[in-house]
Amino acid sequence: MRQDISYVMSTENKKRQFPQNLIINETIPGNNTDEEIQHFLSERHLYDVNSLNEYGHSPLCTAVHAGSMKFVKTLVEIGADVNLKDNDGWTALHFATATKQYDIAKYLMTVGADMKATTNDGLKPLEFVKDKNIKIFLAKYGTRCDMSNLKTSYC
Repeated sequence: MRQDISYVMSTENKKRQFPQNLIINETIPGNNTDEEIQHFLSERHLYDVNSLNEYGHSPLCTAVHAGSMKFVKTLVEIGADVNLKDNDGWTALHFATATKQYDIAKYLMTVGADMKATTNDGLKPLEFVKDKNIKIFLAKYGTRCDMSNLKTSYC
């Protein structure tokens, strides 16, 4: 259902779906996508960075899953919603913790990712973290970011 809504919104705004293949290409060792990325950035107004792909994932979730901090930061800087949920209710922070991308998880928390967001199955992002010490660290880090209301990398 959400995918249909996203498609309608993209069509109404005359914006194209974000080219998520750029994210995947960027993560292939030895593949230089700098020109493609610069071309995309020069035309970013033509794309909907919050559109869901055919699997129901946002570009930001795809970037997290691929482990591309470069694209995570780029997407956030150009307006990606860090709390946008996919068809299963997962946010980018859920993907970051589930795939052990803890640096990305920390970054997402600094820009407002909701640690209390739940999936359609009722799971919060930190429930995917098995290591007790990492879970405690991320919980404290996220709480500090929430309390500071400063969306910087120093919260």
